[in-house]
Amino acid sequence: MNFLLDYRRSAATGRGLIATVSGEAGVGKTRLLRQFQMAVEGGRSLMAFARCVEFVQTPLSPLRELLRNLERGADPDAATRPQ
Repeated sequence: MNFLLDYRRSAATGRGLIATVSGEAGVGKTRLLRQFQMAVEGGRSLMAFARCVEFVQTPLSPLRELLRNLERGADPDAATRPQ
């Protein structure tokens, strides 16, 4: 998780980054991201997550999900809007 915390510190200085977490099913990707999210909760960072599902036939689906989640995170009223 240290590399994610380093990325966050870098983003705080104006050098935003994108991190990709990948691996086989069951290796702890979701757990890692949940721990990271809990470690930085309450800060001013804007975080969004997206999932890549193997063999999905929708082009750019993870990118669309990521952008949609970023938009919701930037808009305090988004939580009340339907998806």
